[in-house]
Amino acid sequence: MIERGDAPVALVTGASRGIGRATAEALLREGYDLHATYRTAAQPAEGLVALGQELGRRVVLHHFDAAIPGSLDQLVRDFSGVRLQTLVLNAGAIEFEDFPNYDEQIWDRTMETNLSANLRLSVRLQAALTDGGSIVMVASTDGLIGAYASMAYAASKAALMNLTRSLACNLGGRNIRVNAVAPGWITTDMTSEGSSASASVTPLGRDGTPDEVADAICFLASRKASFISGATLVVDGGYTSSDQIMLNEARHVNTDNS
Repeated sequence: MIERGDAPVALVTGASRGIGRATAEALLREGYDLHATYRTAAQPAEGLVALGQELGRRVVLHHFDAAIPGSLDQLVRDFSGVRLQTLVLNAGAIEFEDFPNYDEQIWDRTMETNLSANLRLSVRLQAALTDGGSIVMVASTDGLIGAYASMAYAASKAALMNLTRSLACNLGGRNIRVNAVAPGWITTDMTSEGSSASASVTPLGRDGTPDEVADAICFLASRKASFISGATLVVDGGYTSSDQIMLNEARHVNTDNS
């Protein structure tokens, strides 16, 4: 499958919804031809095809389940002859855990989906990446702190940030930059009832949007970030700059002084 030579080409995994969908749309608007993966149903991703037609860009959809090695093998085969400028590794999963009755299969599935699949794609698609291209990983601020009921997810995202640094070292000789974004609380369909108070402890006073993370990803993929590699850009409205206990303390002080 040979791409047209008049546009850079990007692959975005997990592009049917949330941050992946917003990133795919943003790259199309920036003039990329797009390859986009979906895991369950193609229908949510088909809107990308319509947007591509509207913008005069080519969109190719691929079924891909990061937890299944055979699915990854097929995706790599699909890129025979393709020249990629940008690879956005966004596909991921979270499963919540009951620590006293810990299910080790959750750990295995999460590590395969969020970490190992991203390593395999980076290594096996490196020949498809053009010199001077870019890889952007989608990590999480969960990788910067400990977790209670999502240890596998947090550990996978912490490892993904370290993998970003290692890939930057190994691909830098071809002027391929590798960076990550670490979103904080972003309003997507992964938002749970348990996280509904996140805005109240975020300095900007709100959750972020997928479009705001997509803007950060597009920046890291662009020439404006030409000397940035091995970095993780935190996109969290200041959430990881704040301590909830100190915030509560300050609120009590302000109440006492009012």
